Amino acid sequence: MTMELTDLALFMEVARQGSFSRAAGALRLAQPSVSARIAALERNVGLELFTRSARGVTLTAAGRALEPYASRCLALAEEGRQSARASAGTQRLVLVAPPSLAVTIFPPLIAALAAEPLEVTCRTGHSHQVAEQLADGTAHIGFLLGTAVPDGITARALYKVPVVAIARKDHPAASRTLRLGDLAAHRLAIHSWGPGASELDELLRATRIPPTQVCWVSPAATALALATEHGHIAVLPADTAYPGLRSGTLAQVKITNLPWWSMNVAAAYRRGFAEQQAPKLMQILAETGTKITQGVR
Repeated sequence: MTMELTDLALFMEVARQGSFSRAAGALRLAQPSVSARIAALERNVGLELFTRSARGVTLTAAGRALEPYASRCLALAEEGRQSARASAGTQRLVLVAPPSLAVTIFPPLIAALAAEPLEVTCRTGHSHQVAEQLADGTAHIGFLLGTAVPDGITARALYKVPVVAIARKDHPAASRTLRLGDLAAHRLAIHSWGPGASELDELLRATRIPPTQVCWVSPAATALALATEHGHIAVLPADTAYPGLRSGTLAQVKITNLPWWSMNVAAAYRRGFAEQQAPKLMQILAETGTKITQGVR
């Protein structure tokens, strides 16, 4: 049996709502109809997709495995519809990035592309999903941390994002120079950005920073929110904090005895993709990267 897009959309809504009744309300369907269609989908798959309880429903292992594919199918169907509607001569440009990069790279990039004759679509996905979408041609340009890409994909380094400590401008540590041991007096929110984060963890333990003072979080936006809304010192990639640093609502906290860590951001695309446009697009991307990291050291 084939899967209908409408049933996949229903599956995604139930997963989002955690309830057949709430999904039915959101989609203006009768709850028995929702239950029956999900049961039919489960028969099609041959496995239960949801665990039912008095509190609602949660995805089973099979449901979690199906979820990214259902999401991608629905996104592709929508993009196909948009592509058909835009076939009268407007060129489409589909951009994809991990959520941690999308928040900072998409807004200035869309602004920079505003004068170009392009219909721009932006979406997010995990790093392996970015590579998959580039490989199968459903995305034109992807953004990655690092430059390791599959065969057939070209990656161009855009910029380095330094990892910085930041706090609200009214925080006692804001714009000050501290030693690592001084952090014991403050709540810390640290984004788990990569191998450097493990090195930082070892340094904090060696300095006897109480583990109860440290919260390891992902994505980086969570660390930012803890700094801006709850008074933590956050350690995170600088591009996440760039708007607040630029506006002056945030300030860097200098820590003298820490290594300098950074993350490499690359733009990737299929070889042969619009080679006549690639140089111009890469120039726009490089300029966007410069703006993102401007003023952050």
